[in-house]
Amino acid sequence: MSFREAMRGVRPLGQAEPKRKKKKGAAVPRVRIEPEKRRDPDAEAMAQLDALVEPDYRYRFEKDGSSIRALRVGAHLSHLSALAEAFVPEASLDLHGLRGDDAERAILQFVRAKHQEGKRQLLIIHGRGK
Repeated sequence: MSFREAMRGVRPLGQAEPKRKKKKGAAVPRVRIEPEKRRDPDAEAMAQLDALVEPDYRYRFEKDGSSIRALRVGAHLSHLSALAEAFVPEASLDLHGLRGDDAERAILQFVRAKHQEGKRQLLIIHGRGK
């Protein structure tokens, strides 16, 4: 038991209740004004990426030579074929030689910059990961 717990409820002898000093002037209620929420492009990009790989979804992966494609289970295979045929990267990022944190920063900066430029078809070349 701590000293504070042992002394709980103890009052000095000869005093009923401690006298509280009143503050001078009228009390002004405090009002907290919330700042306007700003859009965070990084947070938006991460939310979109998270939605693509949500654990509730299952994916079927196909390896074709040096590329790997993923299709969500239940989606039509024709969608994947159409995307593959029409996919012409508008920009690419090569992550070879970058380690985890550096690669993550590079991806965020790349996706953010290309999104602001209106580019939607991006190619990200990754390494083995370390």
